[in-house]
Amino acid sequence: MRITLCIGDDLVVEGELYDNPVAGQFGELLPFEAGFDDFHDHEKLTRLPHALDTSGVPRADEPRPGAGPG
Repeated sequence: MRITLCIGDDLVVEGELYDNPVAGQFGELLPFEAGFDDFHDHEKLTRLPHALDTSGVPRADEPRPGAGPG
């Protein structure tokens, strides 16, 4: 699924969601507006309108402390 993020008044970013059940649930929430909080100058966090069902997500995709890009 192709998506467009509009950030502020001037920045537009095109993207694509993975083809999996969790991304599908996220896509069903669109469109929505979100405010973001800064997390240690490294990530931006927001709350979704409701939690996504991540049951069945492979363990390799589970977040863990200290994990990050690279």
